[in-house]
Amino acid sequence: MNRITRRCVAVALLLTPLSLASQSHAQRSDLSQYGPSQYGHLSKWKTEATVSPETGFELAWKANVGEGRSQVVVDGDRLFVLAGESEKRADKKPPLCKTRLLCLDRSSGNEIWKRESESQDRLEGQESFSGATLCPRATPMILGNQIVTVSYTGILECVNKDNGDLKWKKNLVDLGATPVQFGFSSSSVCNGSDVDRFFVTAAGPEGGLYCLAAEDGETIWKSECGSFSYATPTFATFDGVKQILVITRDEILGTAEIDGKQLWKLDLREKGLTNVPSPLVLEDGFVHSSQGSKGTSRVVVSRVNDKWEATEKWYSRRAQFFYSNWTTVNTTVQGSPNLIIGVADKLLVAIDIDDGSIVGRWRGFADGNLAKTGNLIFVVDEKGTLNVLKPELQVPSPRFDQIQKLSILDARSWTPPTILAEGLLLRGGKELAFVKFTTGESRIENSLEETKPLLLKVSVAKAENEIDPVDAIFQAFQSEGAEAALKVYAKLRQQQPSPLGVEERVTLFKAAKSQGLTDVADRILSDAEEDFPKSEEIRKLGEL
Repeated sequence: MNRITRRCVAVALLLTPLSLASQSHAQRSDLSQYGPSQYGHLSKWKTEATVSPETGFELAWKANVGEGRSQVVVDGDRLFVLAGESEKRADKKPPLCKTRLLCLDRSSGNEIWKRESESQDRLEGQESFSGATLCPRATPMILGNQIVTVSYTGILECVNKDNGDLKWKKNLVDLGATPVQFGFSSSSVCNGSDVDRFFVTAAGPEGGLYCLAAEDGETIWKSECGSFSYATPTFATFDGVKQILVITRDEILGTAEIDGKQLWKLDLREKGLTNVPSPLVLEDGFVHSSQGSKGTSRVVVSRVNDKWEATEKWYSRRAQFFYSNWTTVNTTVQGSPNLIIGVADKLLVAIDIDDGSIVGRWRGFADGNLAKTGNLIFVVDEKGTLNVLKPELQVPSPRFDQIQKLSILDARSWTPPTILAEGLLLRGGKELAFVKFTTGESRIENSLEETKPLLLKVSVAKAENEIDPVDAIFQAFQSEGAEAALKVYAKLRQQQPSPLGVEERVTLFKAAKSQGLTDVADRILSDAEEDFPKSEEIRKLGEL
């Protein structure tokens, strides 16, 4: 029986801070590295936060802002929140969609002004997901002295950010958009300091990706985009050309930012499905994941003799990001991003950018959205719990240490935390919470009794006295028999995180089969199907 072969290159993880400058706390629209997450929640913001692993959190305030799936926008000492509710009608007709834009004081959460837009009927083909409130999904965008919002039904409004007065209004359906089944979710975006124009998706056979004038909402250019998705357009620059990446129900499009010319197109593996995450942009291309992708892929975008190509570098079915966001983690190797980290299939997952291999899976972060700053990662999970992770740089055992677990919200957070200089904004259900960084005694109780290491299986040189988990099981079998080997196996499986991943389970199953240990093989397969329910490799074992 052969030992599992592993690469043995020492790696030291170095979590790169967000490239965030300025002290204005204004929304940053340059999404070239981190991009938006599901429902268009922006995950790259200006901040000068300095946080250490010893930093704790105290609850500064909580406010009832109403239901919403969009991220909080910060501008100086003010916060802007888009919310809504389903407005019942006496005639038993479907409820109306009521949209509200709130301006709050940053330090207290108190309301400064509120704008309630005209209530709207849901559009034909739109429905409430599992009876959820018909609330806004798209994140507001600050554009100079204006704020642009997109409602559940596709009403695009531009208002004065000082008082909420309406400046102009458009209907995305009038621009040719097909009504989005569970509500318009793609946020409007602008690029950097260009506040004279912005971009919004009004996808459909007669619609497209629009570049609109900030002054009056009039069309500057329109680019074909035949079907909708829930993803926000993402900015990238390839070979010196500024581009906008748009994912639809069928494909990913690369569009020239200057004039809307379509440069390239990448067909998805399966057509007509719900595609939510925006592409995660890298220096030479991007990573994408969706239902239509049937997994996760890395794509390289290149230009040869003025002809653009989008070529798949690797494809993996082992992880599929759906409702949660993701980001990159840098290593000292080659000075470029080495890992992707995010929540997929209810697990926090780390993926090797170079080859798509899964180098870590951890339970306990289901449906989490994340943000990072300095040397910490913040994950807010399905229960509204804030998890604080710290990368450890030691080799040969690089890892993420879970150092805090804090109960903050009473409902799921659909959006990543917004990072400020002095704390985090967390949104879940109808609540908006502001937790401040602190080193004092008034901190929120950490429910973790001790630091929990999340080990990475990345190109790591083992210590001389460290034994491969499969070798440990084999040695127990050779010296004491199957019963002893199963005891070692059970102990390793119960470890958190378990060193027995998919690769190890496959090796153990095949070894047991080759020895005629049918009962052992069946147990390994049964456990593997429970631990890795969506693994294609495990599914194939059951067919052997």
